[in-house]
Amino acid sequence: MAVNYYQTIVNHIEKLIKNKDFIRANRIIEEELSMPYVPQDVLMKLQQLNEVCKFNLAEEKKSEILSPEEVYRFLKEGKGKAYKALETLSMANIRNYLQIIKDLLVDESVNRVLKSLLIEQLQIQQIGNIINFTIDNQVYSVIPAQIPSPLLQQNYSNISKKLELLIESNPSFLQQCQMVLINVIYDRYPFLIKDEETDEITYSIIAYVYKAYQDEDGLRDFLKYHQIDDKMLQDFNF
Repeated sequence: MAVNYYQTIVNHIEKLIKNKDFIRANRIIEEELSMPYVPQDVLMKLQQLNEVCKFNLAEEKKSEILSPEEVYRFLKEGKGKAYKALETLSMANIRNYLQIIKDLLVDESVNRVLKSLLIEQLQIQQIGNIINFTIDNQVYSVIPAQIPSPLLQQNYSNISKKLELLIESNPSFLQQCQMVLINVIYDRYPFLIKDEETDEITYSIIAYVYKAYQDEDGLRDFLKYHQIDDKMLQDFNF
């Protein structure tokens, strides 16, 4: 019975590979390889098929790499195509796309968060050049290799922990606050959150979520309990 099971699995995987469905084939292989016991002959066969899948998936990814011109056009168009362009930048040598990224970063029509995501890609690949970018017609400069990635800056972790302490009894509300925090981080990047801003941003995020829920009573009680002046709170625009 076991022999029939494994033969059926191997046959199914080989059929998927023949049909070029490498993603599903690879998923089944990984599931089987994670099992506590696999017969030695089947194990060797699965490992061979795994190598075939990995090679073909890598080739598929290479074929999905966009040209600099396509990346520029997709990022200008935004939405789903912007995601595809960012995916290319995460897989390719970003130095081959450096000039178009520079052009996009000083283009006032490009979304603020998209600029943050582009700078994040430059940071990941440790670009040591001075990079200019504009916000509201103001020019700024940054060396991506000299700053942390957005979610590895210390005050992201500090604010996240403060949120957990303040609203640990409401997991759903906390999840919404954590999502807003990520938006705040990317809305500011490559500027980092300063130590003296952490309390203000923490309370502002909680207030923002109360307002999103249209829970005026909850917001009022929260501000009163923690003795917070609502005039100190930030109003996010994203």
